[in-house]
Amino acid sequence: MRQREELRLCQWNIERGGQDRDGSLLRWPLILQVAKQLGESQPDIVWVNEAHRWVSTGRADEFAAAIGASSWKTATNPRGYDMMMFLRGPLTVEPDTWQPQAPWMARTVNVGLGTVTVPEPGWPDVMAAITHLSPWSGQERWMQAFALASLTDDRGPVILAGDFNCIGPHDPEPRLAALRPSEVLKNKTPESSYEHPVADRRALSELVAVGWHDVADLLDEQYAGGRMAAGTPTSGWWGGPDMAMPCRKAHILLNPEAEHLFDVTDYQVHGLGEDSVEQQVSDHLPITATLALREPAP
Repeated sequence: MRQREELRLCQWNIERGGQDRDGSLLRWPLILQVAKQLGESQPDIVWVNEAHRWVSTGRADEFAAAIGASSWKTATNPRGYDMMMFLRGPLTVEPDTWQPQAPWMARTVNVGLGTVTVPEPGWPDVMAAITHLSPWSGQERWMQAFALASLTDDRGPVILAGDFNCIGPHDPEPRLAALRPSEVLKNKTPESSYEHPVADRRALSELVAVGWHDVADLLDEQYAGGRMAAGTPTSGWWGGPDMAMPCRKAHILLNPEAEHLFDVTDYQVHGLGEDSVEQQVSDHLPITATLALREPAP
């Protein structure tokens, strides 16, 4: 008989890992405060984007202690913006692929993949992956999504999380009125030097086309329109000068094999209240989701 019925997930892009532009760490105590609050729900897997030099400075261990994780793995980015996967015991991860930068994707950040083992009877191994798609070009993000789909093909059940810098194919259009005039001009055309996700949905559309689904979308389907989790922004107005338009750029995706194994029972965006601590420490909000393992077919 299974003792564990659920897998609790968390994803958070912490802007520059809590390090301010002048090199100070004024936000770090507040980041640990949020981590402790998130840790109260005992997340099993926590993906963190932009963990800027956390390993070399010891901040990875501080964050792990705050959120209640017993181990972590990192995928190093050439610019120092590492991606990290934290696990709560007794879960373990066996690194599989830490994808290097591909020469045809000049600004691509790495992709981390690992097989997560839940040491409980009846639990299959699951591939967990973290990514961070390009903020610069919709074409680049689409190419990266294509590479992700190829990289994770035939890997069994995969859960993919991270900052996709892209809204989903069915997400509501972000409110242009919330964008500052300078940003409207800068994002006026798809040829802009910095494409806001409103300009291009191809990356998520590519993954959805081959069977991947966001956990928020799956939860909305269960409620038959009674919830709008997919419309809840995860980044936007609370951040720096380039982040003035609210939209959903963070995603937790299931491939068809993972979707066959799990039901999505909960999805939350944390820190949506005005002047929340989460909005003070990053231009992205943490998201959490709960997956319930389905009973095997007789």
